[in-house]
Amino acid sequence: MSVGEDIYTKLTGDAGVSALVSTRVYPGQFRQQGTLPAIRYTRITSTNYHTMGVDAGVERVRYQFDMIDTTYSGVDAVKDAVKLALRRWRKAGIQDTYLISESDIFDDELQLHRVRLDVDIIAEV
Repeated sequence: MSVGEDIYTKLTGDAGVSALVSTRVYPGQFRQQGTLPAIRYTRITSTNYHTMGVDAGVERVRYQFDMIDTTYSGVDAVKDAVKLALRRWRKAGIQDTYLISESDIFDDELQLHRVRLDVDIIAEV
């Protein structure tokens, strides 16, 4: 399973996240005219580690998570659930996960609240 597939499985299988968004967790882009709140995740960068001239078999993958909703309190609740689900998440193939940054955004045109999280995932390759 890829890291992206692992993320989808983790978030849709987490009771706190799924209680708020069900399966509205999308790789790459949000659904047009979709139900809110929702989560989008996108791979931003991937860096392979090398040691002494050989590949270490580990990469650092930075993902960006965007949560959107019509209210700030709604999007804030989704953000908290995602942070809790991903905090120091480990499983076979995923060595560690940690939050890098967080920011709030308001889309004036669409009148939607958004929170963005940048998360690093250390994964085996």
